[in-house]
Amino acid sequence: MSPAAASVTVARCATVTWWGLVLAVGLLTGALGHAELNPRFDYVLYCAGCHLENGKGDPPEVPDLRQDMDALIRIPEGRAYLARVPGSADAPITDAQLAGVLNWMMATFYPEQRFKDYTAREIAGYRSKPLLDPLKLRAELLAGQVEPDGNTTPAAP
Repeated sequence: MSPAAASVTVARCATVTWWGLVLAVGLLTGALGHAELNPRFDYVLYCAGCHLENGKGDPPEVPDLRQDMDALIRIPEGRAYLARVPGSADAPITDAQLAGVLNWMMATFYPEQRFKDYTAREIAGYRSKPLLDPLKLRAELLAGQVEPDGNTTPAAP
């Protein structure tokens, strides 16, 4: 990515994050009692700044959450990946809240599919193993190049 493209992406995320914060303050003033238990609220606060409220993101740097999450969650390493990406792992919310956000995202972006819900205990285990290159691992997972032990397989010649 060129420096100019990176600057545009960072500026877009900052602008959307600012509007997300404005929305969050509005929600807090109107629904203070429900905010701490609302995964959608946490999504708006901690995810929508880059992934946008509708999950569209800004591919390839910020993946579209409406694509491929269903494939990733069905792979054990992909399920872990969704909780280990920096935006998830580093969000200032509890493991239970992150589990709620990921479960809400799956139900919202894939309403006709059924998935095993994340638990706080599961999230705690995943968050303890941060990712160094999430975009690379995502591509490998979707290409089937990650073995059950989490190691990557060499690309075909």
